Amino acid sequence: MKTLNDQAVEAAEFLHRAFASWQEPAAFVQVGTGFDIGGLLDEELGAIELSALPNLPATPSPAGHPLRLLLGRCGDRPVLVAHGRRHLYEGFGPLPCVLPLCAAVLSGARQAFLLCAAGAVNPLYAPGATMLVTDHINNLGASPLVGPAGLGPTGFVAMGEAYSQALIADFVNTAAGMGFAPRLGVYQANLGPQFETPMEVEAARRNGADVVGMSLVLETIAARALGCEVLGLAVVGNMAAGYGQRPLAHEEVLTTVRDACGPIMRALNRCCQAA
Repeated sequence: MKTLNDQAVEAAEFLHRAFASWQEPAAFVQVGTGFDIGGLLDEELGAIELSALPNLPATPSPAGHPLRLLLGRCGDRPVLVAHGRRHLYEGFGPLPCVLPLCAAVLSGARQAFLLCAAGAVNPLYAPGATMLVTDHINNLGASPLVGPAGLGPTGFVAMGEAYSQALIADFVNTAAGMGFAPRLGVYQANLGPQFETPMEVEAARRNGADVVGMSLVLETIAARALGCEVLGLAVVGNMAAGYGQRPLAHEEVLTTVRDACGPIMRALNRCCQAA
């Protein structure tokens, strides 16, 4: 039986062949629902479908993600970008959620910038706000380290600093120079795909969460197992159930997140140049 690490090695070897202008990436960037990556890369060197990676499903994304892998540069630093992600709620297990990241790290990336949409539990976080993740709550009932994963020397990975304080400080300082100030907070990952009920939102609030979403956490666990630093960034796409006046709609999340992307991508470009 192949371990997750075995399959990640296969995927990493495939990347080297798939890009004619392959360069070892200094960083890996993954963006989720609604994100427009315009302004992130200074130069695009190539692109492939995410489903081209060995061991990934070829079905369309239920969330409407483009599901593409791009190799490019931020300044003179090679960066691998996953435009879209797989979610645990799709029913394929944790592997498709983390395989692109694992392949990137095994190919040389030492920093991972993981971006997602989220619903605000904290009433002070309005739609369109940017939040840097300082910690997470794993309410998915899953981990990529369960079973024969083989990622890193041990499955007992320390998660005391799951999200790099140095990367958070770098992004905050970069954003300040561009005139915007991201918030800091805790992300709770729920399985989905349905949005949370008002009482589930209340439970998340009591857990200490500021936002809720359906991704990010599995990728972070895998990255830390492989010794990769992580910056987690969530854009508030909506107020979670019980805080808004209208029923939640996926289309509104897409629009809100897309409209917030410009300054985020410019700041991320600067951070990747320092990777």
